[in-house]
Amino acid sequence: MLPEAVTKPLVSQNPSISVGQGIFVPHRILSPDVVCPGSPIQAEPAQVFTKLPRINRLWPTMPPNSRKRIQRRLLKHHFPLLVLSAGFVAALYFTRPYRDVLSRASFATAYPALALLASTLLVGPWNLLRSRQNPVSNDFRRDLGIWAGLLGILHSVIGQNVHLRGRPWLYYVYGQQEHHVFPVRHDLFGLANYTGAASILLIIALLATSNDYSLRAFGTSRWKQLQRWNYATFSLAAIHSLAFQAVEKQSPQIGRAHV
Repeated sequence: MLPEAVTKPLVSQNPSISVGQGIFVPHRILSPDVVCPGSPIQAEPAQVFTKLPRINRLWPTMPPNSRKRIQRRLLKHHFPLLVLSAGFVAALYFTRPYRDVLSRASFATAYPALALLASTLLVGPWNLLRSRQNPVSNDFRRDLGIWAGLLGILHSVIGQNVHLRGRPWLYYVYGQQEHHVFPVRHDLFGLANYTGAASILLIIALLATSNDYSLRAFGTSRWKQLQRWNYATFSLAAIHSLAFQAVEKQSPQIGRAHV
């Protein structure tokens, strides 16, 4: 049976307010001045919370500096990058001579993603030219990488359906009518596809760890080693792009050639 002090209506009337970690009392929050007689547990302002959905508790309990940082990144980085990416994609989409939507969308998402990925590699040298220190994690470089990753993943999803429409496995292995002893593609078309697949897998890994939680979990040294794979990612994406340009020059109707 609960002590009398707890059963009295000395509870907060706003269950949406939550602070830190502490005592969980179903359906009510202990008031900071409630003390349970005969119990060593006391409810203090920094220990009071109720079981609410995480999304409702996160923002009110976030330190002011973190909230300002998120707001600054949204306003100064993500919104301009959204506008820039959308404009770049739209310009490429509506100016390409391709007849079908998928080919236009694949081309229009490929080069903005590659440009943003290249930009992430230029932030460090740009800081050095301006005699500025390169921090372990740079918010602007991180946000550039997020948009490069999002566009890269979108391009990869669309690209799996451009040439072989509904048969994406033929990007990586030869079809039944193509007689090869070794079934894995080892031609220029295969090079373009395998380098693209490798780059997108690395992009997903980098995107998934491009956050403060991963930085703390891995530690500075290991996290930086992981993020340095960005150089390999860009190299693979560049080879993918050049190889596909060569393939399309050799066989514009590659979708028919590899049926």
